[in-house]
Amino acid sequence: MKKILLLIFMFASVIVTYGQSYDPYVSGATVTPAPLLPVEFNGTGTLEFTVGNSGDQLDLVTNQEMTLVITLSYGAPDSTSTALDAISGTGLPTADTYFTWTWDAVSNSYTAKQNTAIPAGYTGKIIIDYKVTRNSPQVDPKNGYNVNLQPPDYTNGTNSTANDATSAYTYVQARDFGDAPLSYGAVSHEINLQRDPLDTYYLNYVFLGDTVDQEAAYAESTDADADDTAGSDDEDGVTFPNLYHGQPATIAVDYTMVDADKTLGSARLNVWIDWNGDGTFSSGERVASNVLIDYINYGTSGTYNLNVNVPANAITGT
Repeated sequence: MKKILLLIFMFASVIVTYGQSYDPYVSGATVTPAPLLPVEFNGTGTLEFTVGNSGDQLDLVTNQEMTLVITLSYGAPDSTSTALDAISGTGLPTADTYFTWTWDAVSNSYTAKQNTAIPAGYTGKIIIDYKVTRNSPQVDPKNGYNVNLQPPDYTNGTNSTANDATSAYTYVQARDFGDAPLSYGAVSHEINLQRDPLDTYYLNYVFLGDTVDQEAAYAESTDADADDTAGSDDEDGVTFPNLYHGQPATIAVDYTMVDADKTLGSARLNVWIDWNGDGTFSSGERVASNVLIDYINYGTSGTYNLNVNVPANAITGT
């Protein structure tokens, strides 16, 4: 009797799996926005990928559940409560329609475990709110995540594994834009906020004034003061004295430099003044050309006094 029952069981198993074609998949990983803002400017974004099943229905079999592992890199879930609150979904499924989610802070990863049958032909988006916890540069982008899908064991041999992983990575970037009228050209300066991983010093950066903030776009204005109210009022690098026709003047330029990895070299100062007020900087209006400003050790802050001669025919005005 035992032998007969065993043969019946084996025969039934063949019927269940015969002719089935399974293909759960993940695809289309993105990070938005890209690049992200650095951690110093509270960089946040969203991670999004597609999960689907282009084959036959994936039944729920105990200890053979389909799983997803989403590992975050150089970031963490952006949530004021628990990591699970950073997950959402669109279409089919919502984030928890077919999966039970857990978060492991040690591995910095989510695990999504199948909790019901996943129908044939289903597709949906998984979205995770993300915040930057460590900066990565453009030459080595590491802000992002990877997704790995583990299909049920019973699909072995009938399931393509080529679409069982997807990933997306970007880098951080912050820019300080100018705000002069557009006739002078829309310029920006990248704020280097990369840290040495061993001693956490910022590697190198240079800016005018005591501090610097980032802006999302150029903010031109007639009086070149539009970004005074964007972030911090950091437009404090240059102090003009009263200027008189045909007379010398000293313009105070405050600067800050850091060169922790000794790759920046000395900073160089270039200055133009639109003496004739025609809305452009001509070559003859360049009053400082690659003026060398040295640094000491990891950097220094100070004031460079720029001496200029005001042309006798300079316009009267701003």
